Amino acid sequence: MKHLLLVSMLLATVMTAAAQNEADFAASFMKRFGDSSTLTCNTVSPAMMERLMQSEEIDLDEQNTTLLKNIRSVRIVQEKAGRKDPTLYNAAAGMLDDNPKRYRLRDEYDGKKLYIRQRGKTILEIILLAHEDGLLQVVDITGLMDSKIIQLLTKRVKS
Repeated sequence: MKHLLLVSMLLATVMTAAAQNEADFAASFMKRFGDSSTLTCNTVSPAMMERLMQSEEIDLDEQNTTLLKNIRSVRIVQEKAGRKDPTLYNAAAGMLDDNPKRYRLRDEYDGKKLYIRQRGKTILEIILLAHEDGLLQVVDITGLMDSKIIQLLTKRVKS
């Protein structure tokens, strides 16, 4: 019985580690469309997230700090100004919609789409897709999260 429990825990650990090492949507999108000079991708690493949470300028309560500690990285893909063509937005939405086993549309509001990738109740990735002022914007958050993080993020995004 102990052996079975140990094997089960080992498999769960390996599966979680494998899920964390999968390519996120922003990386896949940039690999496919990033050769054009119209896109930029900026990454906020775990070290930068830690510095932000320690900053006195950012007012986070204990609950929000706990939620944000589970974020592994944030990638922001933006289309540079000048081009007001929905082609890249449609391509991003198509990549997400064409892969329903991996990504699920969670919410739509104010012209934005919120997709998630999850295993069980654990959310591994949150993708916010927007097309503002004719330009594509993607915010891709990875980590080990739950639905509380979505409530926190959408509350701040909507305001």
